[in-house]
Amino acid sequence: MIRIVLSLVLAFSSLRGKERKNLIRENLVPWCIVPFDATKRTPEERAKMLVRLGFKRSAYDWRAQHVQDFEEEILQYKKHGIEFFAFWNIHDKAFELFQKHKIHPQIWKTLHSPKSGTQKEKVRSAKQAMIQLVKRTAEIGCKLGLYNHGGWGGEPENLMAVCKALRAEGHDHVGIVYNWHHGHGRIAEWKQDLDLMLPYLHCLNLNGMNTGAQPKILELGKGEHELTMLKVVLESGYNGPVGILDHQNELDAEVSLQANLTGLDTLLGNMNSLETKNKTLPFPNNRLRDFYRKQAQSFIAQEDRNYSRILAPFPGLDGGAWGHWGQNPESDNADDRLNEIDFGGVLMQATNHSEGWANKGISVQAGNYTAVFDPEKLCLVDAWEGGLPEWSSRRYGITSGVKVKGKKVESFSAGKWTLPEGIGSKYRGFYRTEGRVVFTYRIGKTEIYEWIEGEPSLTYHRLIQGKLPEGVAFTGNDLIRTSSMETNELLTPGPPRWQNQSVITKGKLGKNLPNSPYVIDTLTVPYRDLNAFKTPMRIGGVGNLSDGRIAVCTLMGDVWVVDGVDEKLERLVWKRFASGLNQPLGLVVFDDRIHVIGRDQLTRLHDTNLDGEADFYECLTNEFPTARGNSFALTLHQDDKGRFYWFTRSSQFGMTRYTPGSKPEAIATGLRGCNGTGVSPDGSIVFAMPQEGSWQPASGIFEVGDGSYHGFFGPKPEFGKHGYRMPLCFLPRGIDNSSGDVIFAPNDERFGPLAGKMIGTSFGYCQHYLVLREEIEGEGAQGGVVPLPGEFLSGAHRGSFNSHDGHLYVVGTDGWQSYARENGSLERIRWTGGKMALPESVETRKNGLILRFNESIDPSSLKSKKAFAAQWNYLHSEAYGSPEYSVRNPGLTGHDPVKIRSLHALKDGKSVFVEIPQLHPVMQFHLHLDLKAKDGRAFATDLYYSIFHQGKEFTDFPGYRKIAKRNWNDFPRADESPVDPRLLAQEAQSKIVGDEQVLAAIERLELEAIAGLQYAQRELRVKAGAKVAMTFRNLDPSMPHNVVVVEPDRLSSIGEESMKLAASPHGAAKHYVPQDKGVIALSPVLQSGNSYVIYFRSPRKPGSYPYLCTFPGHWQVMQGTLIVE
Repeated sequence: MIRIVLSLVLAFSSLRGKERKNLIRENLVPWCIVPFDATKRTPEERAKMLVRLGFKRSAYDWRAQHVQDFEEEILQYKKHGIEFFAFWNIHDKAFELFQKHKIHPQIWKTLHSPKSGTQKEKVRSAKQAMIQLVKRTAEIGCKLGLYNHGGWGGEPENLMAVCKALRAEGHDHVGIVYNWHHGHGRIAEWKQDLDLMLPYLHCLNLNGMNTGAQPKILELGKGEHELTMLKVVLESGYNGPVGILDHQNELDAEVSLQANLTGLDTLLGNMNSLETKNKTLPFPNNRLRDFYRKQAQSFIAQEDRNYSRILAPFPGLDGGAWGHWGQNPESDNADDRLNEIDFGGVLMQATNHSEGWANKGISVQAGNYTAVFDPEKLCLVDAWEGGLPEWSSRRYGITSGVKVKGKKVESFSAGKWTLPEGIGSKYRGFYRTEGRVVFTYRIGKTEIYEWIEGEPSLTYHRLIQGKLPEGVAFTGNDLIRTSSMETNELLTPGPPRWQNQSVITKGKLGKNLPNSPYVIDTLTVPYRDLNAFKTPMRIGGVGNLSDGRIAVCTLMGDVWVVDGVDEKLERLVWKRFASGLNQPLGLVVFDDRIHVIGRDQLTRLHDTNLDGEADFYECLTNEFPTARGNSFALTLHQDDKGRFYWFTRSSQFGMTRYTPGSKPEAIATGLRGCNGTGVSPDGSIVFAMPQEGSWQPASGIFEVGDGSYHGFFGPKPEFGKHGYRMPLCFLPRGIDNSSGDVIFAPNDERFGPLAGKMIGTSFGYCQHYLVLREEIEGEGAQGGVVPLPGEFLSGAHRGSFNSHDGHLYVVGTDGWQSYARENGSLERIRWTGGKMALPESVETRKNGLILRFNESIDPSSLKSKKAFAAQWNYLHSEAYGSPEYSVRNPGLTGHDPVKIRSLHALKDGKSVFVEIPQLHPVMQFHLHLDLKAKDGRAFATDLYYSIFHQGKEFTDFPGYRKIAKRNWNDFPRADESPVDPRLLAQEAQSKIVGDEQVLAAIERLELEAIAGLQYAQRELRVKAGAKVAMTFRNLDPSMPHNVVVVEPDRLSSIGEESMKLAASPHGAAKHYVPQDKGVIALSPVLQSGNSYVIYFRSPRKPGSYPYLCTFPGHWQVMQGTLIVE
């Protein structure tokens, strides 16, 4: 019987040693998706399914009832850009249609099996039986594949002999289609069979392979032998199509195809790791995508769903083998060209000068001299011959401040104001006038201006308007000259500085995103070598002017205004508006005035003479802490009451709100660094998004305010049961490891289905997601996210809706651990028309979840077998982040699958109740649903939710009955954690910071547990004293395993003690590994299919070090040797 088969083209180049090229996934060809599709799709529905899955080709299997649809199938494939790749068997109508539509698919036909005669006679008979089809396929320009289907005609030797005989007669279009699922009897001979057939193969079809065909049809990745057999294929250099077989008649073909693709991904991932030890692909080619969704799809595809097993946790960035922060090297975060930047003669930075540090310092040039003004001291504090202070290159220079380089003006010393008690002062900013920068501040009610001039020598000037309050005095600098200039003359703006230095770029309209009516357009950024100032365009904020122009700020202190922003983006004009600001990481436009938040102050920029350049840099407030290092001021929002919001990291000040006319106030504390915040228009909802780290187990969206405390530096007893206010939701590390802002999109119909929604941005993953928020009466808010399609060019972290054109503009930057492809980006999310099914809200009940969608759902698509749920917790501790821990088994890493009892459409037609009787509070809950909208459009939803509270039980659905809830484990606490501290210590070693050489020096080992109580690698080698990242995978389909590396003289003792732990109630939490000084490294016990990366330092003494599995009953037979050289 023909099975469901996929085909893919393996694009190999020549292999050097164990290196190989990755598979080209775009060439995947699904086959036999017509008669075995439980959904019974039409040709159009099938073509759309193929597009959804990303296929570009398809092969066609059929039965008699499908003949009438032959031509429609061809037409739909053409319409949707799908190649008609192969056709099963023979049919005259099909052959005529191939000629009519000028297509040339392969024809696959089972080779005849003669019943008697010598080998020579059988070959002649089989050849003769095929000759008419051979000639017919040649006439219509199609290849003919001899298909093994058991019997004499299915043996590789015979397929090759018949094919060879036909080719000898000139029929070179004849080849072999070989199927593993018909070759279980020849597993041991696979290499010699492949060598025999290799010159003739048209296609090779894979299958999960167990000895004795138990079972015959098996999902890829579930068998004992397919990993080894696939390795033989890759090493052979075969470059033809390869099929992936699956036979699950009761499943939707889309689910079946996805399940086998997931299995193939797993096999190839394992093989890639095995074959490329220390010969890894460059960053970011090892990035893991859609880990949780693939896990859901794989589980859905299983006929026998085992809810007692633990599913694999997210293994870490880039697979986990490069340390906690992934493969992105530290050198990618360095910039040795910062001192080439033209800052326009002004630089606001923490400045290291001869008198000390000015954390809010502002350096200004005048002729051949430079001086630094300190807004906290309200005077110039140092001066030198030479240019602006210089940057270091590390971390783009943003953590070290700048350092004066030049000869000090010896007669210039820092002065000091003496203010009597009760006399206040305020720094107001500076003016950029012709030939000078004029600082202004107020003491009492008296306005003071001061500046320097540098021709022919340095002079220091001060203008005092009026009389200073009684008792106010300035001492310490005798160079100051009192000025009598009129302020109008002093503050008159000069001509524009950058009038002829605009940059013109051409934007790029985006392509349609999968399953989305949105595109992401690129407003091409004038990167460093394209702009006259050598500014690296790492963009920190964005806002929109009323005429449609876009304002952006850069991390190095520029503000640019972009004109020509229309639907086509053909001519974008970038003009510098301001420069020299202190690391602005947020921008707001209010009343067409640009406001930016820097590390030092909140600045309002004025263009008083309307020449397109800022000439007054007004300090609205600087009354919040400023320090060096990672103490940034991040993000900027304004509510409709005029209040500003940002996050101040310095001195752990926290989430900051500033009402003009008052001082900035901290409205929430206990938050790790937040490069993302969000504020609703009315200010009633304020979000802060700290990234994972110490006392922050995973990135999250926290709803903050009213003095709330959120756990950084540990729990505090006065803040409830857990010692801190829980987030709205945690964010799984495979979805977002470093968050940007949440954008409150207005309810503007030009923005389509996302209008009125909350949209979160991911700096780390360069992606975005829908944010959902649920209020439970008397309990507070909780929520989750739904990933949205599309990626940005750099780390997305700020966004602004443009009321002029109805689009959302998103900016990003490169930086610490991001998958950014560019230093910075300005892009827009544009709705092109059309629908997009999205959940609008979630309602948590005792027995399930109610999801309300934005459009009607097809009730017939609500099938629990197409739904998946899993849960896990995090450990809130001082460790850097947290693994994903099983809820049922708190000491083990992994996800617990959760049984969904039923799905029900509710009366409004848009709501779905997902019945989950055992639903309970959990830090992370993943729900995957494969659904259809009322108009037949298929879509999948992945919801990542945090459940802290539940409403009353939902009863208004057919078949309701009250089901007793089992007890569940509460959220883990650091002081009560069952997690083995030895594992926490090992995971701390994953915090590796370094350049390519540091990362390349990590010794990466691969170890697999396989069926039969054995390790696939009986021997591993490593250098003495090396930093080691050992990726351990349990590929045994039926047994749990771990690995423990031990001192040679402790093997027996540790093995025997592990058996005693089998009877201990604490054995499982210790992973059956005794407390013994002879333990060098260990993994937790892993369930089938799971993996774990062990970080350790190899012994400095060369020798042979045993490794063993300590799961009860395994240690005596399941061993290997780590050879330290």
